[in-house]
Amino acid sequence: MIRNIVMLKVKEECLGDVDKFVELLLGLKSKISCLQHIEVHKNTKPGERAMDFVLMTTFQNEEDLKGYLEHPAHVHVGGMIRAACIESKTVTHEVKT
Repeated sequence: MIRNIVMLKVKEECLGDVDKFVELLLGLKSKISCLQHIEVHKNTKPGERAMDFVLMTTFQNEEDLKGYLEHPAHVHVGGMIRAACIESKTVTHEVKT
């Protein structure tokens, strides 16, 4: 299994949109069949090094992750969020069972 974690920091003028972004991302679960699990959480401890929210997704394999990244629903939502972000960090790793 593959887990992809993305931490995002939005422009100050877009902070009010974070709840909308969370809902849009969670809505991808019903639209993208290869997405096995999704979690989205807002940061509750602001600070100089803090990001505003985190997206954690799980896939059966790298091919499914690629399919998710290329899916039109993900491209649409991701484009909206990217336009509002000033920074993002990502980690993709294998989940050992």
